[in-house]
Amino acid sequence: MRTDDREHLGTPFSYSTTSKSNELLLFNYQNFVLYVHGNYREMDVSATDGRWHDICATWENNAGHWQMFKDGDLIVEGQDFETGHVIPGGGVLVLGQEQDELGGRFDVSQSFRGQMTGVQLWNFVLLRDEIKQLQTLCQNAPGNVLAWSDFINASSTSEVSIVSMSSCPP
Repeated sequence: MRTDDREHLGTPFSYSTTSKSNELLLFNYQNFVLYVHGNYREMDVSATDGRWHDICATWENNAGHWQMFKDGDLIVEGQDFETGHVIPGGGVLVLGQEQDELGGRFDVSQSFRGQMTGVQLWNFVLLRDEIKQLQTLCQNAPGNVLAWSDFINASSTSEVSIVSMSSCPP
């Protein structure tokens, strides 16, 4: 992702269900916050300097272990976060906007302003070495839940342009 927006709480990714608007959410690129099932962990990581950054957040439900990587480096991690919770299917995934209800009630101050590419979603946690290798070698490993190619052909609003570009920008 790339942004120089320091005025808004940009949202790269949100997944909402009928029971929880913040089921899975990566929020506020000025100081990333990871939400799972409406609860959150602050990451103390920013990506608003106008340069391209690889951002990777992980969470697993057995020990509630979560991690935040920036440009392939582990920045922060923790335990006991939403242990045992299973993220249900059947929700709505939106890039670039936080959902205050399933698929809607968007707040313009939470819109992503910038560019993103190479968004991937897995149903398992990648190992640290895999994350570093993907970033260092600029490899495109498609997510097994959603891959960047799924987003290229998705619908978008008039304010969003979806263009096919390398997942390894300059």
